[in-house]
Amino acid sequence: MTAFESVAAEQKKWSLTDKKLKLNLERSRYTILALSVTGAVLMALAAQFHASYPAVSRLAGYAAMMALVLVVVVRSKGLNRGLVQAWVLAAAAAQSLTSEMFRYRTSTGPYNDQRGGDPDATLLERRDKILGRIKSVQRYAVDPGPQTALPSGPLDADGYISERVNIGVNAYQKWAGHFVSAQGTWQKIESFLAIAGALLAAVLTFTNYQIYGAWIAVCITMGLAVGADALAERYAQLTIEYGAMPDRLTGILNRWTLQRGTLDELVERVEAALLGEMQTWVASADDLQNDSAVAPVRAPASQSVLHSTAARTAHLN
Repeated sequence: MTAFESVAAEQKKWSLTDKKLKLNLERSRYTILALSVTGAVLMALAAQFHASYPAVSRLAGYAAMMALVLVVVVRSKGLNRGLVQAWVLAAAAAQSLTSEMFRYRTSTGPYNDQRGGDPDATLLERRDKILGRIKSVQRYAVDPGPQTALPSGPLDADGYISERVNIGVNAYQKWAGHFVSAQGTWQKIESFLAIAGALLAAVLTFTNYQIYGAWIAVCITMGLAVGADALAERYAQLTIEYGAMPDRLTGILNRWTLQRGTLDELVERVEAALLGEMQTWVASADDLQNDSAVAPVRAPASQSVLHSTAARTAHLN
């Protein structure tokens, strides 16, 4: 196996690991949402039937208790900070290895053989540094199976623009649209639940049917469970990031074209734009657990570092 094939295999492994962990985390969040709402509904039913059907009320109460206990279990098992850190670092590794592969294929940066170095040895050395920073999450790695077709060989400027810049622009535009839509959906859910709770409270007060007031708590619980505020804020941030990235990449390309720059300059500018904001994800991942083996990255551009925007940028691979 060549040096490039070895790095491609590692990139595939950590890209699959990133996607699997992301999917598992999403499933856990939706499970918690369903269990939280179920528990609130059952408690409302228990309160509703307390006088007329005490046996049904007691059964609903026990079921609600079990649902809420399962929320704690799922949160501790499926959303613990170790899994979140593993997700972030897996995406970091996949994206960093992708960047190294593009630099290698364009013979730019540390892989410029005109400087008298050994590109293959450099690639393996930088790969090892990247993998060394994710030793704490090796147990989550996904076996990629038989190696699939590798990317084609060396890239010139046109090839790099086609494979890296244009694909990056298209992908960021796609995900920017997705996040705009998601943000709107979460805001609608938040508004609906708030209005429903207010109207229900008003109706029950005016009609003197406060006995049904437990359903107001259901509306409130649903609003908290979906995390509408946090998700809307996060999607707004992602919308800004992804909406700006296509223009940023296009601007870099236009300036490079006008200045008639070298391929080395183009690659370094594009990679810096794609990976710049990703470094903060690794730094934040380090805060998720007190693991001295994984430190926030503060390395110059000439060294191998981890960059990530978590699982979302893995779709660019």
